[in-house]
Amino acid sequence: MRDQLELLWQLQVVEEQCRAIACRRESIKADKVRQLWQEIQLLSQNLSADKEKLECQRRVCAALESDLTKLIRQLCLLEERLYKNSSGSVRELEQLRIKQESLQREIHDREEEIFQLLENCEQLAERIANQETDLQNKKQRHSIGQRQIAQTVAKLDGEERGLREQQKSLRCRIDAGLLATYQTLNAKLAMPVAKVSQGVCSGCRRSIPTCQTCTRPGEIQFCDNCGRILFLE
Repeated sequence: MRDQLELLWQLQVVEEQCRAIACRRESIKADKVRQLWQEIQLLSQNLSADKEKLECQRRVCAALESDLTKLIRQLCLLEERLYKNSSGSVRELEQLRIKQESLQREIHDREEEIFQLLENCEQLAERIANQETDLQNKKQRHSIGQRQIAQTVAKLDGEERGLREQQKSLRCRIDAGLLATYQTLNAKLAMPVAKVSQGVCSGCRRSIPTCQTCTRPGEIQFCDNCGRILFLE
């Protein structure tokens, strides 16, 4: 019976190790990886929006530059007329000068607008470059985090497979009746097998009567206090 109790104790140790592995698997810190993925998603959306905005601003800038070219051409033609008509009437010359001043103001305003838009494009392009660098860094960190979690889970799975094999082997070697008793107690008590060391039950820490420490062959002893199967060292 002592050999059977020894096997039962080993089975309990193995099953406790399996439970510990399950707890370790559940406690794997994946929160940071999930949060990082959310940051990647948000950053990708912002980056896409900024790129679209930059492209739109560049199109507007190109259109303004085209308009500016037309205005400058108009001004050149007007100044040419003004130069050629320098001997014309005062009224006609005054009208041409008014148009000239109007075009010059419009050209100046358009140049200011283009300059501001180019500056905005430059700032936006710089922000996009920084976002792309940040996104790449976050993706690398996310990949590393995922790989570490996968490695940890794979290691735990390997340990668990080894323990399950031991569990299966031990169950095959334990008497069916003793195993059934163990399983019944296991549904009610944590660690249903308790070692008796120096007359004390390891389950409830109560003293065991001397009469119980002298078991007869084939007899199973239970703790009178907690009901666990006693395994005398």
